Amino acid sequence: MRPKPEMIAGKFHAEITLIPPPGFRGDMDNRIKVLLDFAQHMRLIENDNLCQGIHVTYGDRKNQSIGARVVLRAMAGD
Repeated sequence: MRPKPEMIAGKFHAEITLIPPPGFRGDMDNRIKVLLDFAQHMRLIENDNLCQGIHVTYGDRKNQSIGARVVLRAMAGD
């Protein structure tokens, strides 16, 4: 088990890859809010309103497990 990373206190960028199950018909933008709220709840980020940019893509179900991959990066200088 990996240790929990330190919380990002300040502005950050998010990269999100969504890998929905077959037949999924949800909106991409609805998934973003849930993931950033969860990151805040888990104390990975100080506050989701400090997000300065988001890059969201759909992944390939053939090569990736169903779910989401979230990469959070603190902005330099903050």
